[in-house]
Amino acid sequence: MRTALRLTGLLAAFPLLAAAPALAPAASEIELRQGCLEATRRAIALELQGAEERLRAARGGLGPEENVKRFEDRIARLTKERDRFDALKAADYPLPDGRAEQEPALLAPAETGPLEPPRKQVISVVAAKPSGEGSLLEAAGASRSGPFFHLAGIRGGDYGALQPGRRYELEVYLVYRRDYVGFIQDHYVYVWSYQAR
Repeated sequence: MRTALRLTGLLAAFPLLAAAPALAPAASEIELRQGCLEATRRAIALELQGAEERLRAARGGLGPEENVKRFEDRIARLTKERDRFDALKAADYPLPDGRAEQEPALLAPAETGPLEPPRKQVISVVAAKPSGEGSLLEAAGASRSGPFFHLAGIRGGDYGALQPGRRYELEVYLVYRRDYVGFIQDHYVYVWSYQAR
């Protein structure tokens, strides 16, 4: 009889278990999604600012006449990207699934714009000067042909954590491929972690 009562109690609990909400993602995953999303938004804002400056110069007569149309088109595309990412919630921002990703060739052709999901990478850098939004990270092994990494965000928001003259190992997320010369890889990154070496 006691066994039957226990079994009845367990069976009665099953609908409650089935109706329980899914477990919330870990706090660090939420923080990572939010950080990468904010870095993507900042990258778009920096690219938009640069395109607007180039458009002003083109309208002022600098460069070929067709640059005006090219920069107008780029601004229109960046504005759409900005609006899309401004409306995106952090919970909907895609993260890598953890599978190993093949490293693209240094001069691999690719579209510019947001990387969805972002690519995780570990890089060694020497902070040559005080870091700030848009700063170029001096990556070990980089040549004049890249790859290049520009700061669009850092965990905790303190760019000053990367002290000039010190070497760091950074875990970064490449969130946005910049519009740069030819096929050279140039990305905005979100720094998830850093360790002085």
